[in-house]
Amino acid sequence: MAQETTPPPSRTQSKASSGRKDTPSPVADSSNSADKTSPLLPIDWAPSIKYLVLLQIVAHAGMASWCASAFIPAFLQMSKFFHRSIGDMTYLVGAYTLMMGAGVLLWNPLADRYGRRPVLLLSLSECIIATCGVAVSKSYASIMVARIFQGLGVCAPLSLGAAYMKEMYPPRNRGTALGIWTLSITCGPFIAPFICGFIAHHTTWTWIIWLEALMLAAILLFELVFLPEAVPGTPCFRNLYTLRDILVQLPTSPNTVTGDFFLTTRKTLAAVRYPSVWLAGLAFAVPYGYIAVSISSLFPVVYGALYHFSPATQGLLYLPMLIGSLLAECGTGRAGDKCVAADLSSPLGVLIGRRNAGYAASEKAIDAESPTFVTAIGRSEGDVRSDSTKVPEMRLVIALLGMLICIAGLLWFGFGVEKHLHWAHLAVATGLAAYGAQMVTSITFSYVVDCYPKSAKEVVTIMNFFRVLSSFVVLFYNQRLNKAVGYGLAFGIEAIVSGVFGLGGLGVLVAVGGKFR
Repeated sequence: MAQETTPPPSRTQSKASSGRKDTPSPVADSSNSADKTSPLLPIDWAPSIKYLVLLQIVAHAGMASWCASAFIPAFLQMSKFFHRSIGDMTYLVGAYTLMMGAGVLLWNPLADRYGRRPVLLLSLSECIIATCGVAVSKSYASIMVARIFQGLGVCAPLSLGAAYMKEMYPPRNRGTALGIWTLSITCGPFIAPFICGFIAHHTTWTWIIWLEALMLAAILLFELVFLPEAVPGTPCFRNLYTLRDILVQLPTSPNTVTGDFFLTTRKTLAAVRYPSVWLAGLAFAVPYGYIAVSISSLFPVVYGALYHFSPATQGLLYLPMLIGSLLAECGTGRAGDKCVAADLSSPLGVLIGRRNAGYAASEKAIDAESPTFVTAIGRSEGDVRSDSTKVPEMRLVIALLGMLICIAGLLWFGFGVEKHLHWAHLAVATGLAAYGAQMVTSITFSYVVDCYPKSAKEVVTIMNFFRVLSSFVVLFYNQRLNKAVGYGLAFGIEAIVSGVFGLGGLGVLVAVGGKFR
């Protein structure tokens, strides 16, 4: 309820913020300072603004994984151009993914200090310049350097995107939004080769890179006009009451900065100490590395050398993985949200919820410490008590099912290549593996954000670091392992490792995740 000394809030703001006390805005909107003195938080934005922001974040994050794998169908062309082996070409992917994990340690502190919008625009601009450098490279050394800077610039939305999702959506439907965001990251390695295989077949590999540059430039222009700032107190923040308000995004207080660079870095690194984060991170990252990276990077060898398919045909065979990921996300996000919303007296609540019900005390403590969190959720005091019984470990049942599907897909693909089965077997196997991987990815990201809502950006950064580390390591031994022991045994080993980290880690969280939190 507003104080008497402040003007009454607008009708739109009063509906979204009933039951909470207005406070002066750190950065007042110059055009509305007379009658709108409190910040309109992202949770209170109109649905049209949320959809527009979600579209931009999804497109930007999707380009991070697109650029990683786009030229895989052109590995043979590139190996001849640079006079290097196909194995050396995979190192270009490995260096890129490694910088994706390290780069967020630079962008996160800058985002806390200057805001998310300027950091996303700056990182994307740097990525466009590096992408042009990749396209004009004439030596292996120069393209490796350009790929390193490309990975550095493209990684910002991999952590800041989750922060936007956390601030725009309440827990009851946050899983769906995070699922769409993770879907863009998961599907990028499948969509890019599917399209770029035709480009490699009809032109040269450089046109694949120029296409990347054009797509990144289009996203930059779109974000320059339509991407709002979500952190009150940062230079570009302004209240957004209608879609028209989003069109002017100039800094209102250019000299205003918040946050501490080294403190933010320490907070990010400190998130590693949370067992729930690294158990969920390993459970998601290990199968992701084997499916999105291992299988994808083997397409030129398997379908090119063994099945004698052209680059265009190889690109088509990424389609089952894309379809599997899309089908998985159609129900995974909502199913996870329904599991969390289930009553503790339900069978799922009795089996998992009650043993981890310490989340209620944890969430109340968070609400008491951080008024911003209660405000962002937009709930009354009674709502806080009812939602405090929700247990995030109840989501993980779906991730366990996804892990079993992942393992089945890996085994099917490995033994299918070993026995030289019809290519349709391999296509179905890769689609099945991608289906399971997307289920695990969507659920684990939603889980860690539910566990640590105030540190969503930091825990997601650690999750993505596990992902890029897994991708980097897999690329260095994948082809050698398959040559040494055969595809059947190699993928059998990968299935066992996925079971240990995936089923084992998720099982521990289901059993005692509440105590870890």
